[in-house]
Order: sequence, then structure tokens, then C-alpha cells
Amino acid sequence: MKEEQASINHMVAIRDKKSPVSQPGDSVELWFMEQVSCLTNAQDNNKISFVIPADVNSQDRDALVWKASFFYPSKAGKAMPETYMAMQMVYRNDSVITSSRKITRSGEQEIRLQSDTLGALREVRGYIYFEGGKDDYVLVHNISMKRYRVTGEIAKPVEPVPTDSTRTVKSAPVSKDTLTPQEPVKRMNPEELNHRRRTMPARKLQPMKR
Repeated sequence: MKEEQASINHMVAIRDKKSPVSQPGDSVELWFMEQVSCLTNAQDNNKISFVIPADVNSQDRDALVWKASFFYPSKAGKAMPETYMAMQMVYRNDSVITSSRKITRSGEQEIRLQSDTLGALREVRGYIYFEGGKDDYVLVHNISMKRYRVTGEIAKPVEPVPTDSTRTVKSAPVSKDTLTPQEPVKRMNPEELNHRRRTMPARKLQPMKR
């Protein structure tokens, strides 16, 4: 009976586009609408939108992760149509944080939102909007939204180091008095060399011992 009632509540939520009360826990699925949808350029079939009010199981620092996979049919030589995915967290003090994606290729996309300082959450809202031509379409599937409970203290920002405490070490300059200049090499012509040889004292040769 409980499973049947849950299924009925889910169908009613899809029809009325009103989410049921979420389950408690650290990791909870919040997505209550269809998980597969084919969007075209028709005005009544080009958008998926939702509003999920905060309930008794919501907490101030919850993180929300919205995922969806997109499939575009391949068309050689033609640019892919554009799809836009956006999500907002609206707080009771009227603050809003937003993230959006522009999607032009097949694959999984993800939006993650969280705030530690804006207080109590009022609701989460978002949409997927397809902007294509007459024969274009995009298949959106595996849609999910998870709420994750964040615990622990908020990390404090690291304070910058004051410029006064930063020192630059420089090498001590060498005094000019401590430097001994190297004498330049003096070149002599042949006459000066002969004169120097004549004036040098003769060396005494000692007999070699055998």
C-alpha cells in the first residue's frame, strides 16, 4: 500500500508540478518530474521548468546538484541547436544565486549550487529551454537533482601576509678597497727582450749526479 500511495503521489506531483515533501537524510533525490523528455521548437514542448519549495527537511547549508544528459541527432555540415540549462536558489531574505549552461553538444551536464552565508532557503527553481529550428530536437534524459547535507565548520578565509613582514634578502656589497686590480699584461719588443736577457744574472749550473 505504501508503494502504491508513493506512486500516486508522484503522478499527482508531476501533473500539478508541485514537489512532495522531501525525505530526510544526507543524500536525497529531489527530482519529482519525468526523467526523460524530448524537446522541440513547439511553444508547448520547448521547455522544462520546475519550482521546489524548501520544506522541514531543508537546512541552511545544503548543496544541490542538478544533472541531465543531452542527445542531439548528428547532422553533417549543420550547426547544433542551442539548449539552455539554469538553476536558482532563492532565499527568504530575497537573495538569489544562479548558475546556467549553454549546451550545444551531446553529453551530461551538471549545475551545483550552495551558500553558507545567505540563511534560510525559500525555494529552488530552474528550467531547460530548447532553441532550435523546425526539424530540430534534443532528447533530455537521466534528469536528477540531489540534495547533499554539508556539515562541519565554515572554512575561514586565509588572511594575506602583510607587506611589512616580507623581507628581501640582498647580498652585501663588496667594498672597492678589498678588490685588487689585476695588472695589465705588458708586451715587449725584440730589443727589450735582448736587453733583459743581457742584464739578467747568469744561473750556476750544477753537475748532474750519476
